[in-house]
Amino acid sequence: MRSKPYVVGFFITTSLRLTIFSAVSLAIIASPCPGEFILFSGGEPAFKVVIGGNPSPTEEFAAEEIALFTQRMCGTRPQITSEGSTPPSKAVVLGTPESSSLIRNVSGPLQLDRLESDEGYTLRISTERIYIGAKSSRGVLYGAYELIERMISKATGMEVVSTDFRIPLVEFLSLKDQTIRSEPYFPIRATLDHEDPDWLARHRVNYSLAEGVWSGTGVDDGIASAFKYVLAPRFDEYQDEPWLARWERVNRLTGRFRQLKRRGIEPYLFMYLMGEPTKALIRNHPELLGQSLPEDSFDQTMPYHPLCWSNPKLRELLRDLIGEIVRTYPDLAGIHLRAWGTETRPCRCPKCLGREGKLLWEIIFDLIDAAKAVRPDIRFCISGYEAKWLKDPDGVYLSKLPSGTIILKKWGLDGEPTDDPEIGEDLIGRFDGGKKLVVISHDVEEVMPLWMFEGDLFASGMRRYLSGIYEGRLGGFTLQGGVGLGILDKIVSAALNWSPDTDYLSLIRNYLTSIYDASSALHILKALQASEHALSSYFSDFCGTLSITGGYGKGSKGFATRLWDLVGDKAVRDTLSIPSKEKAESAVERLTSLLPQIQLSANEMALAVEEKRRDDRNGDLWLEDALHMMRFWNEFFGGRLSLVEAVQMGFESKPPDRIADKLNSAMEHSRAMKIEVNRINQFVKVFGYTDRYCRDSLSKKLDEELYLLETFDPRKLMRAEEGSAMHEGNEELKIKELMNVPNPCGNRTSFIWVLSGEGDEAEISIYTLTGRRAMRFDHLDARKGRNELDVQIDLPNGIYLYKLTVKKDSKRVSRIGKLAVLR
Repeated sequence: MRSKPYVVGFFITTSLRLTIFSAVSLAIIASPCPGEFILFSGGEPAFKVVIGGNPSPTEEFAAEEIALFTQRMCGTRPQITSEGSTPPSKAVVLGTPESSSLIRNVSGPLQLDRLESDEGYTLRISTERIYIGAKSSRGVLYGAYELIERMISKATGMEVVSTDFRIPLVEFLSLKDQTIRSEPYFPIRATLDHEDPDWLARHRVNYSLAEGVWSGTGVDDGIASAFKYVLAPRFDEYQDEPWLARWERVNRLTGRFRQLKRRGIEPYLFMYLMGEPTKALIRNHPELLGQSLPEDSFDQTMPYHPLCWSNPKLRELLRDLIGEIVRTYPDLAGIHLRAWGTETRPCRCPKCLGREGKLLWEIIFDLIDAAKAVRPDIRFCISGYEAKWLKDPDGVYLSKLPSGTIILKKWGLDGEPTDDPEIGEDLIGRFDGGKKLVVISHDVEEVMPLWMFEGDLFASGMRRYLSGIYEGRLGGFTLQGGVGLGILDKIVSAALNWSPDTDYLSLIRNYLTSIYDASSALHILKALQASEHALSSYFSDFCGTLSITGGYGKGSKGFATRLWDLVGDKAVRDTLSIPSKEKAESAVERLTSLLPQIQLSANEMALAVEEKRRDDRNGDLWLEDALHMMRFWNEFFGGRLSLVEAVQMGFESKPPDRIADKLNSAMEHSRAMKIEVNRINQFVKVFGYTDRYCRDSLSKKLDEELYLLETFDPRKLMRAEEGSAMHEGNEELKIKELMNVPNPCGNRTSFIWVLSGEGDEAEISIYTLTGRRAMRFDHLDARKGRNELDVQIDLPNGIYLYKLTVKKDSKRVSRIGKLAVLR
């Protein structure tokens, strides 16, 4: 929904790119009556908050928020009262026409019928009264925050503000007569984190799509372990947790869902399809399982036991479970089902193999029917649509999903740091008014457990898709950011979801100024933007220094790499194995071009710390962590530049002592990286890891690369011809397993191969039965253990052979599989 500004008497449209006033697209209407509404004077409120005779819990909360923020500004909380026969002369009146007769009596002047969205509101400020009117309770709440933001703006002297600002105590505050109407551009403004309900409400977030457990592993966050959400005795034989632990969880979630609902936020319980089963299910009901897969388990204490998706008893159990979950939580708005990657691993029995996609869709519709049989208003969110498992090339399954279903799509291919979320017209064209596509814009996985600023990337990417076929079909974007100064991304993404016009840079500067001061704020913003540019560029191709995603020069797109993949023995060996002088020269050029930006980010953050004039306990901690992260990346880029310069010198047959100097320089940078890592206090909670684990595991990785460099013979890099100096080892390389799923396949399939050891690279060729090569995929992963490639198959129906070839040094090993294409 596009935010629409209004002027009394006629309608004015405005360019989406124009910033109208504040963090939302607004128009301000000068009152014909001069004067101002006095909110407080001499530290005492000059008004009462009046709610309707039949207020909803959300409207009551809106009144409490106005009272709370008034108290924060003047030191005294105003009285909240219900409307009566003689309302106070000075009052902030809020409600809907249904809940408040005072709002109903002024609904004409408020022109609520001009609002297209139920979440829109009108804020009317006059000398004696402030009216906050809307069609829904949620709109009333958002109107209350509009008033609060106006108060913060007046108190701070800043135009673009949010409720996060540090608010000064003021003796006197008044607001000019004016009328403000606003409504959201995007109808779905969601979080995928466990956020404070108050924070979400204050930023007009209306969906919390990841309630419950989401560890990102599939071990404890799938439907196969969702028995912990219910207390019914018939599920006891599937439970790993004692009754008391489950009772505490049920009560905790019940209370949280009630909190969220009171704040106008729709809670959705998250679960993977399928995840790993409980140990009790494995022990008591082996008949529900497929063959165990020892190499696939995230839980290192036991093999992975997939559920048999075609088993009727399992399907009935899941229907019963989802129904009981819905009964257990009356304030639950929906269920979020996620089918993705290794967390969704199928059974390989003859009844399941080759039918995985069809079976998974059947299970989804089973769960929807079972949930709606208990509560017809329950809704669903599906993530992983058209990714690996939930293929729907013709949109048939999407058309069968009930109205109100939310479909999640990752930013780009797999959330990589880029300014284009890549929302294809073919995909968005499938959506109608009843279903919405929402883009997952979470934190950058590539830098985890650190964080990086993404505000510019987010704003640019969102604004690409606001018009044409996307308008009305694109539901919104999820929040991103959160740890330390990463909260800036969260504030920005929330504001832009309400109005993409928002002057987000002013919002960031003003927020930082409210915590530190204007000078430090400018330095921080420069540092964050410089690192954002450098890191997003680096991850586009790893500057040609790593081959972990299929070859040197390939970036992180489509791969869930983390910081642990960028440091350590294996990463350094990979960089020192750059196979040609040309690639080494390119890597030197790329790193040299980005290093000044990273140096600028570290220098600007240091200036911010030096020039800071105001103390804030949390703010100071955030700033220190940001400084250490910028310094870490400065050392990282400097160290990797030294490594590729050493490789380049090796191809140029430079003396070993000069190559050793570069390797020694890389070691100094690695030592400095370790120092900075150990100075960071707060890390992103990836996989539920503690701050200590993140710190210790990264330090261990850096110790690995230091040991490698200390013992490395620089003469190994002296090679005139293309080759690898580092892929060593006597372990015999074998292809332990090769398959593709689904098989038969339609337009896409995933090749999976398991290796006994580390190879250099792999390739897959597909042949017709007459021996003609039809397709080829090269420069693929050859990691020890499981490797996977999801590809589009543009071949006619028929039977084909495919050959996997894995190279290591001068050796090759191969294995042949059979592929059926059937549409």
